[in-house]
Amino acid sequence: MPGKHVATDLIDDLFLTSFNVTDEEFNFICANASAEENDIMVDAVSGAENSVQLFTQIRKALVVRNKYLEVFKINIV
Repeated sequence: MPGKHVATDLIDDLFLTSFNVTDEEFNFICANASAEENDIMVDAVSGAENSVQLFTQIRKALVVRNKYLEVFKINIV
């Protein structure tokens, strides 16, 4: 909704854009991922001190994303 964004919506938008997922996919990932997996995704969008560390964090986060997107697709069909 235009003009109705609050801080939590902006954070959600950051994750949606960073991981190229829809709201439904993102909600599914958040609901089903472990706390450790959620932390991996947060670390990837939080940044890192150097580019190698950031690349590693993003790579781990994409593994988590892909894992849950596969499950999400199976549940939709």
